[in-house]
Amino acid sequence: MTASTPMTASRRRQVRILQSVVLHLFLLVGVAISIFPLYWMVVSSLKGPGQIFTLPPQWFVSEPVWQNYVEVFRATNFSTGFLNSSLITVVRTLFTLLFSAMGGFAFAKYDFPGRGWLFGFLLATMMIPGIVTLIPVFMVIVKIGWVNTYQALIIPGLASAFGVFLMRQYMLGIPDELLDAARMDGAGDMRLFWQLALPMSAPPLVTLAIFTFFANWNDLFWPVLIIRTKELYTLPLALMLLRSRFPLHVDYAVIFAASFLATIPTLLIFFLLQRYFQGDILGGALRE
Repeated sequence: MTASTPMTASRRRQVRILQSVVLHLFLLVGVAISIFPLYWMVVSSLKGPGQIFTLPPQWFVSEPVWQNYVEVFRATNFSTGFLNSSLITVVRTLFTLLFSAMGGFAFAKYDFPGRGWLFGFLLATMMIPGIVTLIPVFMVIVKIGWVNTYQALIIPGLASAFGVFLMRQYMLGIPDELLDAARMDGAGDMRLFWQLALPMSAPPLVTLAIFTFFANWNDLFWPVLIIRTKELYTLPLALMLLRSRFPLHVDYAVIFAASFLATIPTLLIFFLLQRYFQGDILGGALRE
Protein backbone atom coordinates (compact mmCIF):
# COMPACT_ATOMS: atom_id res chain seq x y z
CA MET A 1 0.00 0.00 0.00
CA THR A 2 2.86 2.31 0.89
CA ALA A 3 4.78 1.39 -2.28
CA SER A 4 1.79 2.06 -4.51
CA THR A 5 1.15 5.58 -3.17
CA PRO A 6 4.25 7.25 -4.70
CA MET A 7 3.51 5.50 -8.00
CA THR A 8 -0.03 6.85 -8.02
CA ALA A 9 1.19 10.38 -7.30
CA SER A 10 3.80 10.04 -10.05
CA ARG A 11 1.17 8.94 -12.53
CA ARG A 12 -0.99 11.89 -11.62
CA ARG A 13 1.91 14.25 -12.23
CA GLN A 14 2.55 12.60 -15.59
CA VAL A 15 -1.11 12.96 -16.54
CA ARG A 16 -1.08 16.65 -15.58
CA ILE A 17 2.11 17.23 -17.55
CA LEU A 18 0.65 15.42 -20.57
CA GLN A 19 -2.56 17.45 -20.36
CA SER A 20 -0.56 20.66 -20.13
CA VAL A 21 1.55 19.72 -23.16
CA VAL A 22 -1.52 18.82 -25.23
CA LEU A 23 -3.25 22.06 -24.22
CA HIS A 24 -0.24 24.20 -25.11
CA LEU A 25 0.19 22.40 -28.44
CA PHE A 26 -3.47 23.04 -29.20
CA LEU A 27 -3.05 26.72 -28.33
CA LEU A 28 0.10 26.98 -30.45
CA VAL A 29 -1.76 25.53 -33.43
CA GLY A 30 -4.55 28.06 -32.90
CA VAL A 31 -2.07 30.93 -32.67
CA ALA A 32 -0.30 29.76 -35.83
CA ILE A 33 -3.58 29.57 -37.73
CA SER A 34 -4.50 33.08 -36.56
CA ILE A 35 -1.13 34.65 -37.35
CA PHE A 36 -0.51 32.95 -40.69
CA PRO A 37 -2.76 35.27 -42.78
CA LEU A 38 -0.90 38.30 -41.42
CA TYR A 39 2.46 36.66 -42.08
CA TRP A 40 1.44 35.72 -45.62
CA MET A 41 0.23 39.27 -46.28
CA VAL A 42 3.57 40.74 -45.16
CA VAL A 43 5.61 38.23 -47.16
CA SER A 44 3.47 38.67 -50.27
CA SER A 45 3.75 42.46 -50.04
CA LEU A 46 7.51 42.12 -50.55
CA LYS A 47 7.39 39.80 -53.55
CA GLY A 48 8.01 40.71 -57.14
CA PRO A 49 5.64 40.28 -60.11
CA GLY A 50 4.55 36.69 -60.60
CA GLN A 51 6.03 35.39 -57.35
CA ILE A 52 2.82 35.30 -55.33
CA PHE A 53 1.19 32.45 -57.28
CA THR A 54 4.30 30.33 -57.83
CA LEU A 55 4.16 26.65 -56.89
CA PRO A 56 5.46 25.54 -54.52
CA PRO A 57 4.77 28.80 -52.66
CA GLN A 58 7.67 30.93 -51.45
CA TRP A 59 7.40 31.13 -47.66
CA PHE A 60 10.31 33.55 -47.35
CA VAL A 61 11.52 36.49 -49.43
CA SER A 62 15.22 36.57 -50.22
CA GLU A 63 15.12 39.87 -52.13
CA PRO A 64 12.29 42.07 -50.78
CA VAL A 65 10.71 44.47 -53.26
CA TRP A 66 10.20 47.64 -51.20
CA GLN A 67 9.00 49.44 -54.31
CA ASN A 68 5.58 47.89 -53.69
CA TYR A 69 5.10 50.18 -50.71
CA VAL A 70 6.19 53.19 -52.72
CA GLU A 71 3.68 52.21 -55.40
CA VAL A 72 0.88 52.24 -52.82
CA PHE A 73 1.28 55.98 -52.32
CA ARG A 74 1.94 56.67 -55.99
CA ALA A 75 -0.97 54.75 -57.49
CA THR A 76 -3.68 55.62 -54.95
CA ASN A 77 -4.86 58.39 -52.64
CA PHE A 78 -3.72 56.26 -49.71
CA SER A 79 -2.46 59.21 -47.66
CA THR A 80 -5.79 61.04 -47.97
CA GLY A 81 -7.71 57.94 -47.00
CA PHE A 82 -5.41 57.31 -44.04
CA LEU A 83 -5.81 60.85 -42.72
CA ASN A 84 -9.59 60.86 -43.21
CA SER A 85 -10.00 57.51 -41.49
CA SER A 86 -7.77 58.64 -38.63
CA LEU A 87 -9.82 61.81 -38.11
CA ILE A 88 -13.18 60.07 -38.30
CA THR A 89 -12.12 57.15 -36.11
CA VAL A 90 -10.52 59.29 -33.38
CA VAL A 91 -13.45 61.72 -33.15
CA ARG A 92 -16.05 58.96 -33.16
CA THR A 93 -14.17 56.93 -30.57
CA LEU A 94 -13.66 59.85 -28.17
CA PHE A 95 -17.29 60.97 -28.31
CA THR A 96 -18.55 57.39 -28.02
CA LEU A 97 -16.49 56.94 -24.86
CA LEU A 98 -17.74 60.23 -23.42
CA PHE A 99 -21.43 59.70 -24.18
CA SER A 100 -21.33 56.05 -23.12
CA ALA A 101 -19.68 56.91 -19.80
CA MET A 102 -22.15 59.72 -19.11
CA GLY A 103 -25.15 57.57 -19.99
CA GLY A 104 -23.85 54.59 -18.05
CA PHE A 105 -23.22 56.74 -14.97
CA ALA A 106 -26.73 58.19 -15.12
CA PHE A 107 -28.39 54.77 -15.43
CA ALA A 108 -26.22 53.24 -12.72
CA LYS A 109 -26.22 55.92 -10.02
CA TYR A 110 -29.27 58.15 -10.51
CA ASP A 111 -32.89 57.31 -9.83
CA PHE A 112 -35.19 59.20 -12.18
CA PRO A 113 -38.73 58.54 -13.47
CA GLY A 114 -38.84 56.00 -16.28
CA ARG A 115 -35.26 54.84 -15.80
CA GLY A 116 -36.15 51.16 -16.12
CA TRP A 117 -38.31 51.67 -19.20
CA LEU A 118 -35.70 53.87 -20.85
CA PHE A 119 -32.92 51.39 -20.20
CA GLY A 120 -35.11 48.58 -21.51
CA PHE A 121 -35.73 50.58 -24.69
CA LEU A 122 -31.98 51.11 -24.99
CA LEU A 123 -31.40 47.36 -24.75
CA ALA A 124 -34.12 46.76 -27.34
CA THR A 125 -32.31 48.96 -29.85
CA MET A 126 -29.33 46.62 -29.58
CA MET A 127 -31.48 43.83 -31.05
CA ILE A 128 -32.12 45.80 -34.25
CA PRO A 129 -29.57 45.10 -37.02
CA GLY A 130 -27.79 48.20 -38.23
CA ILE A 131 -28.76 47.46 -41.82
CA VAL A 132 -32.44 48.00 -40.88
CA THR A 133 -31.85 51.64 -39.91
CA LEU A 134 -29.39 52.33 -42.72
CA ILE A 135 -31.91 53.61 -45.26
CA PRO A 136 -33.79 55.90 -42.81
CA VAL A 137 -30.51 57.42 -41.61
CA PHE A 138 -29.37 57.88 -45.20
CA MET A 139 -32.64 59.64 -46.09
CA VAL A 140 -32.17 62.02 -43.16
CA ILE A 141 -28.62 62.76 -44.30
CA VAL A 142 -29.90 63.53 -47.81
CA LYS A 143 -32.71 65.77 -46.50
CA ILE A 144 -30.38 67.96 -44.43
CA GLY A 145 -27.80 68.17 -47.22
CA TRP A 146 -24.96 66.33 -45.53
CA VAL A 147 -24.11 63.97 -48.39
CA ASN A 148 -20.36 64.00 -49.12
CA THR A 149 -19.47 65.81 -45.88
CA TYR A 150 -17.47 65.00 -42.77
CA GLN A 151 -20.60 65.51 -40.67
CA ALA A 152 -22.28 62.56 -42.36
CA LEU A 153 -19.25 60.38 -41.69
CA ILE A 154 -18.86 61.36 -38.04
CA ILE A 155 -22.14 62.36 -36.37
CA PRO A 156 -24.28 59.20 -36.97
CA GLY A 157 -21.73 57.13 -35.07
CA LEU A 158 -21.15 59.29 -32.00
CA ALA A 159 -23.37 57.27 -29.64
CA SER A 160 -23.48 53.56 -28.85
CA ALA A 161 -26.23 51.67 -27.04
CA PHE A 162 -23.78 48.87 -26.35
CA GLY A 163 -21.34 51.38 -24.88
CA VAL A 164 -23.96 52.77 -22.49
CA PHE A 165 -24.91 49.22 -21.46
CA LEU A 166 -21.28 48.24 -20.89
CA MET A 167 -20.48 51.33 -18.81
CA ARG A 168 -23.70 51.05 -16.79
CA GLN A 169 -22.96 47.44 -15.86
CA TYR A 170 -19.46 48.33 -14.72
CA MET A 171 -20.42 51.48 -12.82
CA LEU A 172 -22.99 49.55 -10.80
CA GLY A 173 -19.97 48.21 -8.93
CA ILE A 174 -18.81 51.66 -7.79
CA PRO A 175 -19.69 51.89 -4.06
CA ASP A 176 -22.49 54.34 -3.32
CA GLU A 177 -20.77 55.12 -0.02
CA LEU A 178 -17.82 56.55 -1.93
CA LEU A 179 -20.07 58.88 -3.89
CA ASP A 180 -21.99 59.89 -0.77
CA ALA A 181 -18.73 60.73 1.01
CA ALA A 182 -17.67 62.88 -1.93
CA ARG A 183 -21.02 64.69 -1.86
CA MET A 184 -20.54 65.42 1.83
CA ASP A 185 -17.21 67.02 0.93
CA GLY A 186 -19.02 69.33 -1.48
CA ALA A 187 -18.54 67.46 -4.76
CA GLY A 188 -21.17 68.11 -7.41
CA ASP A 189 -22.45 65.77 -10.09
CA MET A 190 -19.82 66.77 -12.66
CA ARG A 191 -17.01 66.32 -10.16
CA LEU A 192 -18.34 62.92 -9.16
CA PHE A 193 -18.33 61.88 -12.79
CA TRP A 194 -14.97 63.32 -13.89
CA GLN A 195 -12.90 62.69 -10.76
CA LEU A 196 -14.42 59.48 -9.39
CA ALA A 197 -16.56 57.47 -11.78
CA LEU A 198 -14.52 58.04 -14.93
CA PRO A 199 -11.05 57.18 -13.51
CA MET A 200 -12.46 54.07 -11.80
CA SER A 201 -13.94 52.88 -15.11
CA ALA A 202 -10.71 52.69 -17.09
CA PRO A 203 -10.92 48.94 -17.97
CA PRO A 204 -14.35 49.05 -19.69
CA LEU A 205 -13.42 52.35 -21.34
CA VAL A 206 -10.37 50.72 -22.91
CA THR A 207 -12.43 47.71 -23.99
CA LEU A 208 -15.03 49.98 -25.58
CA ALA A 209 -12.31 52.09 -27.19
CA ILE A 210 -10.81 49.02 -28.88
CA PHE A 211 -14.19 47.84 -30.18
CA THR A 212 -15.15 51.30 -31.40
CA PHE A 213 -11.79 51.97 -33.02
CA PHE A 214 -11.83 48.70 -34.96
CA ALA A 215 -15.43 49.15 -36.10
CA ASN A 216 -14.88 52.69 -37.38
CA TRP A 217 -11.45 52.06 -38.89
CA ASN A 218 -12.77 49.15 -40.97
CA ASP A 219 -16.11 50.73 -41.89
CA LEU A 220 -16.70 50.54 -45.64
CA PHE A 221 -20.43 50.35 -46.31
CA TRP A 222 -21.44 53.74 -44.89
CA PRO A 223 -18.67 55.72 -46.67
CA VAL A 224 -19.61 54.01 -49.94
CA LEU A 225 -23.13 55.46 -49.61
CA ILE A 226 -22.09 58.93 -48.45
CA ILE A 227 -18.83 59.85 -50.19
CA ARG A 228 -18.78 61.27 -53.72
CA THR A 229 -15.34 62.91 -54.04
CA LYS A 230 -11.85 61.50 -53.62
CA GLU A 231 -10.92 64.19 -51.09
CA LEU A 232 -13.20 62.51 -48.54
CA TYR A 233 -12.23 58.91 -49.28
CA THR A 234 -11.63 56.79 -46.20
CA LEU A 235 -8.98 54.09 -46.09
CA PRO A 236 -11.32 51.14 -46.82
CA LEU A 237 -12.62 53.04 -49.86
CA ALA A 238 -9.08 53.68 -51.07
CA LEU A 239 -8.25 49.99 -50.69
CA MET A 240 -11.41 48.95 -52.52
CA LEU A 241 -10.59 51.19 -55.46
CA LEU A 242 -6.94 50.15 -55.55
CA ARG A 243 -7.71 47.13 -57.71
CA SER A 244 -9.27 49.36 -60.38
CA ARG A 245 -5.86 51.01 -60.83
CA PHE A 246 -4.66 47.85 -62.57
CA PRO A 247 -7.13 47.28 -65.44
CA LEU A 248 -4.94 44.84 -67.35
CA HIS A 249 -2.82 43.15 -64.71
CA VAL A 250 -3.64 43.18 -61.00
CA ASP A 251 -0.51 43.75 -58.93
CA TYR A 252 -1.44 41.78 -55.85
CA ALA A 253 1.85 42.60 -54.16
CA VAL A 254 0.87 46.28 -54.07
CA ILE A 255 -2.59 45.36 -52.77
CA PHE A 256 -1.00 43.28 -50.01
CA ALA A 257 1.32 46.17 -49.16
CA ALA A 258 -1.60 48.59 -48.88
CA SER A 259 -3.56 46.13 -46.77
CA PHE A 260 -0.66 45.68 -44.37
CA LEU A 261 -0.21 49.44 -43.99
CA ALA A 262 -3.91 49.75 -43.20
CA THR A 263 -3.60 47.01 -40.58
CA ILE A 264 -0.71 48.60 -38.65
CA PRO A 265 -2.82 51.09 -36.59
CA THR A 266 -5.18 48.36 -35.40
CA LEU A 267 -2.25 46.17 -34.38
CA LEU A 268 -0.61 49.04 -32.50
CA ILE A 269 -3.83 49.94 -30.68
CA PHE A 270 -4.42 46.36 -29.60
CA PHE A 271 -0.86 45.70 -28.41
CA LEU A 272 -0.67 49.00 -26.52
CA LEU A 273 -3.99 48.44 -24.75
CA GLN A 274 -4.10 44.66 -24.45
CA ARG A 275 -3.21 44.62 -20.74
CA TYR A 276 -6.42 46.54 -20.09
CA PHE A 277 -8.44 44.28 -22.35
CA GLN A 278 -10.18 42.22 -19.68
CA GLY A 279 -13.41 40.35 -19.32
CA ASP A 280 -15.39 43.41 -18.29
CA ILE A 281 -18.35 42.74 -20.56
CA LEU A 282 -19.54 39.92 -18.33
CA GLY A 283 -17.70 41.02 -15.21
CA GLY A 284 -19.77 44.17 -14.83
CA ALA A 285 -22.99 42.17 -14.78
CA LEU A 286 -21.72 40.14 -11.82
CA ARG A 287 -21.00 43.20 -9.69
CA GLU A 288 -24.66 43.93 -9.17
